[in-house]
Amino acid sequence: MYFRYMVVIVALVTVGQTKAEAFEESSDLAPIGNAKALYQMCLSNAFGLGVPYDWQKAISWCQKAADKGNAKGQVFMGRIYASGNGLREDQKRAAAWFQKAANQGDKEAEYELGLMYKRGKGVLQDQNKAAVLFQKAANKGNAYAQYELGLAFEFGNGVPVNYKKAAEWFQKAAHSGSADGQVFMGETYLKGNGVPQDDKKAAEWFQKAADQDNSEGQFAIGYMYEKGEGVTRDNQRAYYWYLRAKKNGYSLPLDELLKTVAAKLTFQQRLETEVQVENLKPVKQ
Repeated sequence: MYFRYMVVIVALVTVGQTKAEAFEESSDLAPIGNAKALYQMCLSNAFGLGVPYDWQKAISWCQKAADKGNAKGQVFMGRIYASGNGLREDQKRAAAWFQKAANQGDKEAEYELGLMYKRGKGVLQDQNKAAVLFQKAANKGNAYAQYELGLAFEFGNGVPVNYKKAAEWFQKAAHSGSADGQVFMGETYLKGNGVPQDDKKAAEWFQKAADQDNSEGQFAIGYMYEKGEGVTRDNQRAYYWYLRAKKNGYSLPLDELLKTVAAKLTFQQRLETEVQVENLKPVKQ
């Protein structure tokens, strides 16, 4: 759930420069070993920017960029080896590339390497090292690391349990748009862990996560509507969000709960809600 293997396009084009101009500049500089240009060529091939899409060529260019010390190229290679997407999966090599980029202070690498230490993939499991790396990346604004650091303080993984600090980091992640952070922020307000207990604020955070198609958030806001906690009780809205959660692969079986809530609705309400959910288009992340 937490590994983000899909590579995000980084804005490397300078102000006033077109994609074609950026590609031309990169293609001129890459043969002489300019590390940034090599990485730009990697992205050009990975996303078909100025050249036809070619994943294997992208890997080749990123390998060259990584070898030249480009941190983004090293993160790219780490993700390739971690996922096995284009090269044989090798967690140790993935960790080694993330380590090289983390040594340069790259926040994405610090986050990814933190996950590897947390899970013991490619390295010996070490919650203390994971927490240190999450802290570094979180301080630099990485929302995923902020969420992970919140979990660390919530459950005492590598750091002492501290609900107040957990809430602070969940809130940072939530404000950065992390749906997982929004769910935990909702649970934090629901339980009153590190913040004053507040059902209304809990419902607001669950709703934000649900709107991002997060199944945990959808289940949670459905529960709030069913019980009338933080929102006005509304069984049809509860049924709607439970259906959305099930459609999105919520981790627990919901069939019995759906039957219970459906029994409180009219036939027309059930049909209307089911058709609405069935016809929904996926939410763009």
